[in-house]
Amino acid sequence: SKFYVAMEDPLMRRFGGEWAKTWMQRFGMKDGQDITSSMVSRQIAKAQKRVESYNFAVRKSLLEYDEVMDLQRKSIYATRQRVLEGEGMKETILEMIRERIYYVIDFVYLPENGNKDEWDFDGLTEWFRTTFRGEVSATELREMPVERIDKFLIEKMEREYETREVTESEERMRRIERFILLDSIDSKWKDHLYAMDYLRGAISWSGMAQKDPKVVYKIEGTKMFSDMMDSIKDDVTSKIFKMTLADGETARNHYAGGEARHQAFNLEADSAVQRQMAAGVAASQWSEKAKPIVKKEEKIGRNDPCPCGSGKKYKKCCGRNT
Repeated sequence: SKFYVAMEDPLMRRFGGEWAKTWMQRFGMKDGQDITSSMVSRQIAKAQKRVESYNFAVRKSLLEYDEVMDLQRKSIYATRQRVLEGEGMKETILEMIRERIYYVIDFVYLPENGNKDEWDFDGLTEWFRTTFRGEVSATELREMPVERIDKFLIEKMEREYETREVTESEERMRRIERFILLDSIDSKWKDHLYAMDYLRGAISWSGMAQKDPKVVYKIEGTKMFSDMMDSIKDDVTSKIFKMTLADGETARNHYAGGEARHQAFNLEADSAVQRQMAAGVAASQWSEKAKPIVKKEEKIGRNDPCPCGSGKKYKKCCGRNT
């Protein structure tokens, strides 16, 4: 087998340089003439090795970047699979809510490093009431030891959860838990993927600050994944006490009076298929090509008599400014 490489080939233009043309001119070689020199063959082999080394470095860099996403992908998919299988749904939800209670107490309303005179007990009780629909007195919390507040709120939240479970029935609560978790995981994960793509495109500028882009990407990507998981927990906490199952097995958000009510979400796959079919019919109706608008008025020529009855030509009367 023989392989031919032209001087205009990207391999030669990138790694051959001007030495090949200079060498050909020196020995009086003409365009189209075969080059069988062993020296040229060795230079081409070296150029091929450089190309292969460059491609290997590119693939290695891609794998190092993808390693971060691979770990995150395995973690989120494992969590989603447990939700689909219904493993420990109640305890998973309760653990997320406990973590959010710890967070809002320690970092939002009663920060440890903040001034105790500025602690917002009223805000904490309002947050608890709107989130868990449980009544808590701000005066009671002020008189309570600080280390006892989180345990007190968690116990009250769990009692409210048990009451809601009796009202809705255990089977319905498991369906609500699964729906909320899947919806939150899917939406937050999509947003996270877009954010990671943006980070990947902007992280190269960190090299100007004498930082390794791969290391910065791993650090920032880990922080963003942690923020995404916190956002999922916050989303679940804010929805779990506000969603119910109406007649017909439809999950819907159920907010206090006076607030907006969102369109119902159906948990049944058949209903989802029906909605898709309906959307397809509606799309087909709109997909018909719109007909052009045709004026029914008769067009008046420039040299025709003016319709106003003046006896002049249209171009010298009413059509003068058209």
